[in-house]
Amino acid sequence: MRIENVSLREVQEVWETNHRYSAASRTPEMVALIDSLAKMDVGQAKAIGYAPGRNPSNVKLQVQKAAKVVGKNVHAVIDESNHRVMFSVLDRPMRRRRRANS
Repeated sequence: MRIENVSLREVQEVWETNHRYSAASRTPEMVALIDSLAKMDVGQAKAIGYAPGRNPSNVKLQVQKAAKVVGKNVHAVIDESNHRVMFSVLDRPMRRRRRANS
């Protein structure tokens, strides 16, 4: 175990990031995706490249999960010929699932 000095400001920044996205996975890829989506406005589009061996459906699902964390509605499309998933932020609110009456 290694103990080191850090600034109080750094602790506060990390805590706020973790607190804000508490339901999300903390992989560096997911945190970068969440931050990117948080900065996007309606009508903006971006794409994520993926390795040829990776499943594009999993990348699309990761984009959708990140959008849910940020509270934005996105439309994601798989572009298999270029090995990327393209997505854009939509202006309509997120769809809510209805609870089944049991």
